[in-house]
Amino acid sequence: DAGELQEVVWPIDYYPIDHKFSARGLSYLQGRGVGLELAQKYDLRYCPPSRRIVFPIQYQGKLYGWQARAVFDTETWDPETGKTDSVPKALTARGLRKENLFMYMDNLDGEHAVLTEGPFDGLKADLCKGNVVSMGKAVSAQQVGLLRNSGVKRIYLALDRDAATEIYRVAREFYGLETYLMLAPRPWHDLGEMPPEAV
Repeated sequence: DAGELQEVVWPIDYYPIDHKFSARGLSYLQGRGVGLELAQKYDLRYCPPSRRIVFPIQYQGKLYGWQARAVFDTETWDPETGKTDSVPKALTARGLRKENLFMYMDNLDGEHAVLTEGPFDGLKADLCKGNVVSMGKAVSAQQVGLLRNSGVKRIYLALDRDAATEIYRVAREFYGLETYLMLAPRPWHDLGEMPPEAV
């Protein structure tokens, strides 16, 4: 229940995506097929010090956290040591109980839901309506309950192809609801690579 979650506020250096300090972030989004209008609709932000796009996790006007995605190569090779160093591609706000809600949860207001794995998959499914993000391959029992209690009659499972085991497990959890598999057609690997119109 989102009511049990801790409401938070934006850090001062998480700028709206149309701010002049967010130019690099907006350029990255546009390179991924996400324009300014779509980015503003979902209140995306950019953090210049960490060079990360920030995807809010909000519900009914309240901010509960975010996921921040790097806009730089997260793996670097050190020629002196011959080793590759890496930093996490995605960072989730500390203390967020992401198993208790979805990213873009306010989209659950119709007869169907499109359940995606990552923020870009969810954005690209915007034209489908009902698009929500589990924030990882695993879909928690609480998230299954949220979908069951939302009033949707149809579930489109748009998790990534490498989540086959989870797809089948979740499909069983939605027994009694119309459940469909929604995979990106080749050559795309996931919805996040597709234009919204193609999704």
